[in-house]
Amino acid sequence: MRGRVQMMLLTATALPLLVALAEIGLESGTMLPENATALVGAGVLSVIVFPAVAVGLAHSGAQPLVQTPGRDGSN
Repeated sequence: MRGRVQMMLLTATALPLLVALAEIGLESGTMLPENATALVGAGVLSVIVFPAVAVGLAHSGAQPLVQTPGRDGSN
């Protein structure tokens, strides 16, 4: 399960898509500059934070997020 969370965090960064959407919204007049800035800013934060969290999960000795039962039904 931890591996899936790490993969999700590493692939969740979509900054180029957010920049393109903000540019299209600004050019068409359907997006305010403040909203475009917030959208791109959130994308920048995701590029910085998500991979750092994924690496932290890989190096931590933390317990798995979900405990799965063993073959004999015990935890």
